[in-house]
Amino acid sequence: MDDEKGKILLIEDSSVDSLLISEVLAKELPGFDVESADRLDTGLRRLSEGGIAIVMLDLHLPDSNGIETVVKVRAQAPEVPIVVLTSVAVESVALQAMQAGAQDYILKDNLHADTLSHAIFHSIKRIEVELALRASETHFRKLIEKNTDGILVVDPKGVVQFSNPAAENMFGIRSERLLGTMFGFPLTGEEPTDIKILGRQGITTNAEIRSVEIEWGGDTAYLTSLRDITERKQAEEAARLAYNELEKAHLELKEMHSQMVQHEKLASIGQLAAGVAHEMNTPLGFVASNFQTLGRYMLTIREALEMYSYLLSKIETSEHSDLKKEAGDIRVFQEAAKMDFILEDVHLLFKDSEEGFERVTSIIENLRDFSRVDQAKDLAEYDINEGIRSTLVLARNETRYRAEVKTDLSELPPVTCVPGQINQVFLNIIVNAAQAISSQETDEKGTISIKTRAIEDGVMCEISNNGPVIREEILTKIFDPFFTTKPQGKGTGLGLSISYDIIVNKHHGNFCVESTAENGTKFIIRLPACRDESIREAKNENRLAAGTIHS
Repeated sequence: MDDEKGKILLIEDSSVDSLLISEVLAKELPGFDVESADRLDTGLRRLSEGGIAIVMLDLHLPDSNGIETVVKVRAQAPEVPIVVLTSVAVESVALQAMQAGAQDYILKDNLHADTLSHAIFHSIKRIEVELALRASETHFRKLIEKNTDGILVVDPKGVVQFSNPAAENMFGIRSERLLGTMFGFPLTGEEPTDIKILGRQGITTNAEIRSVEIEWGGDTAYLTSLRDITERKQAEEAARLAYNELEKAHLELKEMHSQMVQHEKLASIGQLAAGVAHEMNTPLGFVASNFQTLGRYMLTIREALEMYSYLLSKIETSEHSDLKKEAGDIRVFQEAAKMDFILEDVHLLFKDSEEGFERVTSIIENLRDFSRVDQAKDLAEYDINEGIRSTLVLARNETRYRAEVKTDLSELPPVTCVPGQINQVFLNIIVNAAQAISSQETDEKGTISIKTRAIEDGVMCEISNNGPVIREEILTKIFDPFFTTKPQGKGTGLGLSISYDIIVNKHHGNFCVESTAENGTKFIIRLPACRDESIREAKNENRLAAGTIHS
């Protein structure tokens, strides 16, 4: 953009928002020119002319509404990044917009220079990654199609899902007939197997079959190569190239999954912030009210003191003794104003205000203990009872009207963990329990029970609730990514999957669930007391080094 400014197409029907965004972009991003359209059809015509670097799109326009708006823009301009503008702070809306082809989204009540510039450059970078991944996948498919080896993708049941032209030639079957047929040769085994394929016109091909397990459409499948033994050397090089391309595509897909997990964490932080704000409003409210009352009391005290001063001046300058009546009036005023009560109540008001400030401080400290920002990447010795207490404070807004929380926290040895991640697991389970209880649509509160105890090789935490029973067929999928039983738009299905990854993969613990009509649903977490002595030694060395530096 050194020689020519990039163009931003703003499709927004609100003239106020359009003017605000245009002014902010003109000031903060002088490298872009802003063009505006107040209808979708006008914006689509401008996109068809080309030259647009990025689209900023309102979801609700006079001639289009909702996610369909994103779909239409993406169809018109497949390679142009889209930033969605929405006034609805709902996680599901943002997720649907991203799934429909948007690269980022901004809430309209957060139209600031930093958020706008971050969204624009983040969207441009993301579309570059997506286009690169798409090109890589296209290149990979072309490479497979041109491969002289026969290549199939076969699912675990033996059904052919993909075939390249070389495989079709070996079997003498067109692609549309080969797909969906049963593949009758073995798919597993470390050593390649020689087979004979009877192809078109009775021609027999001696081939070597080799299969590797891959991900295909989110499921497990087998990439199967059928190699003509007479061309082994040439085919080995082609297979190596194909494998490298497949591994590259797999790594790119893992990176995209990691980004989606990050979005889930950001959404959880937003929910947490809302709960903390709710908890802080009440104590701050009565502190403010008390101080207003205190101000009125002090005005009364000042009026009385002024009367005392006036009386004193008259007594000092008067030669008469008829001032007793005025002194009596002051005493009547003192009794009517309840001066003694005011002086006593001032003390109580200060005490109540102090308690309010302590509650605010406690909430903030619990938030800090929960997030453990200073230890977000480092292992630390941690008392999970402390984490449960902090998490319950932060989850109070979710549980207070839905369930009674009972705790039975035993004395525990410390565990070596990332405290913020463990607290995130507790929050996911407790919030899910409260929402499950709420789904029963009853006026009675449910019960959430939390129990901890020491076990032989570590600690165990059980979090139970008396919400609806989880069916057995769902229990087997409950930790799968994107699996959810909540209505559409109410959950992403990543919370328990992330929790499982944290406990099992990152902390080498155990995470399971039980659900029966008699005992309700129980999540059981087991964590080792100390995974590795070398971790403890490394932390001690870091502390000593830090002490040397600070000294």
